This record gives sequence, C-alpha cells and structure tokens, in this order.
Amino acid sequence: MIDRLFAHFFGYLIVSVSGKDRVRFLNACATKGIPQWAVRTRSNSILMYTSIAGFKAMRRPARQQRCEVRVLGRHGLPFMLQRMQRRATFSWGAVFFVLLLWFLSSFVWFIEIEGSETVTTAELGAYMRTQGLYVGAWRTSPDLDGVASAILREYPELVWAGISIAGSRVHVKLVDKVVVTPPLRMPGDVVAAKSGVLIKVIATSGQAVATNGQTVSPGQILIRGEVVIEEQVAGQVMAEGIVEARVWYEAFGHAQVSRSVQRPTGILAVTEVVRVGIREFFVAGARVSPFELYESTVAKRILLPGVEHITITYRELALENEVVSVEVARLEAAGNAKAMINELLPEHTVVVDKKLTEQWSLDGNTVTVRVLVEAHEDIGQFIPY
Repeated sequence: MIDRLFAHFFGYLIVSVSGKDRVRFLNACATKGIPQWAVRTRSNSILMYTSIAGFKAMRRPARQQRCEVRVLGRHGLPFMLQRMQRRATFSWGAVFFVLLLWFLSSFVWFIEIEGSETVTTAELGAYMRTQGLYVGAWRTSPDLDGVASAILREYPELVWAGISIAGSRVHVKLVDKVVVTPPLRMPGDVVAAKSGVLIKVIATSGQAVATNGQTVSPGQILIRGEVVIEEQVAGQVMAEGIVEARVWYEAFGHAQVSRSVQRPTGILAVTEVVRVGIREFFVAGARVSPFELYESTVAKRILLPGVEHITITYRELALENEVVSVEVARLEAAGNAKAMINELLPEHTVVVDKKLTEQWSLDGNTVTVRVLVEAHEDIGQFIPY
C-alpha cells in the first residue's frame, strides 16, 4: 500500500518492452535494481510498471539486449500537475467558479414568511431589514433569535416567531394570537336547509312547529325562536335543536362503448429555459409546443442561488378509437355516477339506501347510469331575526 502511494506521489509509467531478448532485459533490470512491477507477458511484448527514474535507467539495458521500450501511459502527481499547467485557464476557471459559488452561498437570497394573517409579508420584510435581515445580507451576520424577539416586541398581535436558515434560504414562521370571543346568541328560527321528510324534531330552545313524517321545503320554519308561557309569547330566543330528515340525492354517469382516447405517439419536444430571479431566458428547443394535442412536464434544477434551469418536455398525443365491452362501459358509468354522489353528500351523512338504474341510447353506444341515494342528515339551519 505504501509503495503504491509513493508511486502515485512521485509518478510512474506503463511501458511496453518488445524484442527477442525481452527476458534477458528483465533480468538485467532486476540486477541493476531498476523498479518494475505488475509484469504481464503478451505474445510479442511485455507490459510492466516502472518509476520515472527506472525508465531512464532502462535505456542502457535496452540497447544491450536490443529491445524497444515504449511508454503507454503516464500516471501520478507530477503528470497531473503537468496537465494542469497546460490547462491553466480551465483550472483557474474551476477555482474561480468554486470560490464564486462559495461567496454567493454566503448571502441570504430567499426569505419565506408564513403563518400570520394579521401581519403582511411586506410590512414584516421592511421591519426585518431594520434588524439586519434582508435579501442580500451576509447569512452569518443577523442574530436570528434576536430578530425573532424583536418581531414579537414590535407586533403584539403575534404570540410566537421562529426564524431558521438553510443554505441561502431563510424561513420565518409566525403564530397569531387567538382571541376567543363568546358566540352571540341572537334570536332567530331554525329553518330547513333543503327538502326532505322529517324523522326527528327535538327543540332544545324555542318551539317546534314541525312534526315527524312531515315533508318540508327549503326555508320552512322548523323550530321557532319564541318562549311560550300559557299559550302566550313571552319573548324571543335563539332557536336550537335537532332536525333530522330523509333526504335524497341523484347523480348520473355516462360511458361509451366506442370512444376516442388520447394516447402518446412517442414524439417529444424539449424546451430549456434559465430563470434568474423573475426573468426567464430562452436557451434551446421549441419556444412553444409544436403539437396541437400534447401533455407537458416541467423539471427544475438549481444552478446557483436565485438561478434555475427549467426543462419543459412536450409529449405529442393522438386521438385513437377504442372499443370496450358493454360490461366495462356499464361499470365506468356507474363509477362516474357514484363519484358525483360522493361529492354531493355532506360529511357525517348516513346513507340508508342506494339504487342504480341504467338506460342505453338508441344506437346502443352510450349508457347512462342513475344513482339515487337516500340519506339521514340534520337539515336545520339557524336564521337570525
């Protein structure tokens, strides 16, 4: 291991020895103490490794044994430095690029502010600038804990502020104070929010004016916000209670046996753009999609702080005719109808019955599935006077 390190440090050569007396040449080199290792024999030559000084010492044995020694490769630190000297511009450019990247990464380039609905981003950004935290500031100069404490002192409507930094990006997290105010108990009625058949009416405040089994329409009063004593209205209150009803929802789904579908053709077009801040510079490719029908994907890669390389790939699509079985079309239409029903149903609704019916078009190509759902839900809605 140590010998290999020395060889890389001082440099070594890969040489080829050809001639009739190749074996005598190797013996002569070994006698003179010329370093040689990794010796491999070929049909008409010998490959081996040797040092720079060893190569120079091989000249006399090579002449004596009438052998030809050729250099096939140069490795190690001396040759690496030699190549770097030949490419001084590239080397200095690489060093300059690394130093520039390090220098740019030492500044704050992005500030993200989130969490507050009472303090605007522009207002907070202007205040943080007075505390030494702004875009372009040296990332190690601002005291983040000190700036967070100053924000809390300046804005009493905030209960917590935290500032963290990752690379050249600063993240400011804010939490607003929550002021809990008791709800106003305004007098009013509970009315029907939608049509249905009542199955439970319980008034906890006010007077129930609807009964079980009654069909109601939107806006109809179910619990009146009145206090009745001995059949006389003694005052107005905020009507409250439970009003459950049977409610029906309906949705339709459609599907075709023969239909046009979009499929990729395999033809691509790529656009490359460099974004610096908010400005974009076109680099290569199509400025707009060359396809009439297409789908696109966007890939972003950060080159430098504030500099992004954006690649937009356009994939051409073609319309093709597809024919499915009647059963597949029926299942697709039913699935579409059920999806629409699920969007219509409110949360915490209890579904008690579901019916599906289907109808085909005259040409037998389109099927329509109707889904009718019966649900039990609270339809009460408070309306103040």
